[in-house]
Amino acid sequence: MFIGGEYSEGKLLSIYACGICADYMMPDTKKIFGYGLISKINPVNGNVIDNKILGDETYRSGFNRLLINNTNIIGVGWTKHLKSGDNEYKGWFCKMLRF
Repeated sequence: MFIGGEYSEGKLLSIYACGICADYMMPDTKKIFGYGLISKINPVNGNVIDNKILGDETYRSGFNRLLINNTNIIGVGWTKHLKSGDNEYKGWFCKMLRF
């Protein structure tokens, strides 16, 4: 998990956290699937303002780091990992408008 902040004129406006969401294993094939998660959190009370869940139900994905600028969030992580012997990881960069 990575946690970063959104600032304006030195004031913390929101906190962003990223990682893995909805990780699960298929009992018959033992393949693990999951989605990457980016959450926006209120720094005053800790409430979640919004969540973005990205990925595909046919493989496992996750985020390790976020890059935040004035207009965009770039989630940096990995995707297309199947825990069934192939152990193939691919780098993943998801660019989206800041939410």
